[in-house]
Amino acid sequence: MTAHAITLHLPETLYKRFQQRAEWTHRSLETELLDAVASAASVEGELSPELIEAIAALDQLGDEELWRLAKEAMSREASQQLESLHLKQRDEGLSQDEDATRAMLIQEYERSMLIRAQAAKLLKDRGHDVSRIRGRDANRWDDSDWSGNGGGASIESAEPRPGEKTLGGRRLASAVGS
Repeated sequence: MTAHAITLHLPETLYKRFQQRAEWTHRSLETELLDAVASAASVEGELSPELIEAIAALDQLGDEELWRLAKEAMSREASQQLESLHLKQRDEGLSQDEDATRAMLIQEYERSMLIRAQAAKLLKDRGHDVSRIRGRDANRWDDSDWSGNGGGASIESAEPRPGEKTLGGRRLASAVGS
């Protein structure tokens, strides 16, 4: 990827704010500013075309495959690596490679949660009881400690609120079994 150098004149208060954020996160000032620009430039609330296609394809799956997807969670190794990187970022900062790995793991997590949520929604729409799908450990089906509050996300038809992610005009909400 080609990088372009620019000169940017920041007001003192804004400069100090980013400088302080860089110190807190153990990152360079340039990285903090680049992160802010990238966040501002991203299209808020839009999912990638690949993810939209993957979620739309779920409609064609049978119930057995939807159950498998609804229960499938991010691998324990990936989850532990993401947590480790989060703690390292908080405590001492991350290298560029580590930050790229963290971003990739977050994207993987978000993708798996959206697919799980849509699979659960489709099962619910088909008349199945999805209240036993658990967000914390989706492969565990123990009713003895079920709190009833579910986990993950579902896709609802209600109007999205400002800042909420949408899929085909439908808002993504929390609580799978609701």
